[in-house]
Amino acid sequence: MMVRRKRMQYRSLGVTGLRISEIGFGCGNTAGLLTRGTFELQRHAIQHALDLGITSFDTAPNYGERVFTRGRSEENLGRILKAIGARPIIGTKVELHEHELSDIPGAVARSVDESLGRLGIDTADILYLHNRVGVERSGDGGTMGGHIALHDVLGPRGVLEAFERQREQRSVRFLGFCSSGGDPTANREIIASGGFQCVQLTYNILEPTEGR
Repeated sequence: MMVRRKRMQYRSLGVTGLRISEIGFGCGNTAGLLTRGTFELQRHAIQHALDLGITSFDTAPNYGERVFTRGRSEENLGRILKAIGARPIIGTKVELHEHELSDIPGAVARSVDESLGRLGIDTADILYLHNRVGVERSGDGGTMGGHIALHDVLGPRGVLEAFERQREQRSVRFLGFCSSGGDPTANREIIASGGFQCVQLTYNILEPTEGR
């Protein structure tokens, strides 16, 4: 019995004007392909995804199995895309830690510069804040830890200001943040600021709360 393959569907991504595939390619640690797979397996998977019409790839500096493999996902994605001569839509992220909150613009600039170097590109299509955001700070503020504060994002010399500087320098095209695990009140205020064009969230049949 022959199974007919459905064509990939595409949508406009919010106000960005980007036309992206409904299914994206995640390059994180969960499946681990881009952090611990072989070159040939990575190349085959990415080429197959492109052949199926997938146009969006999502990565981050902290996608690596351990601290000493930080950036592994970005490096491997950049290497494979260069090898096959493809340039899909690429989103990466900035994650701030407690010791970096005294100089957010500097931390953001360093992170973006390192990410672009690993990816082998001059401009990332989307730059996301990878921290959970709360009304106040709590814990280290990492993606799996506590929260950075709302004022760290929207206040003077905060994340939004630093991201906008990167956009002015054409290091990134559009700005976003990850809402999963963040305080709902803080997330709403970030959206209401109008400074971010994209929100990355967890929404599925088992975790539908962010659709409310």
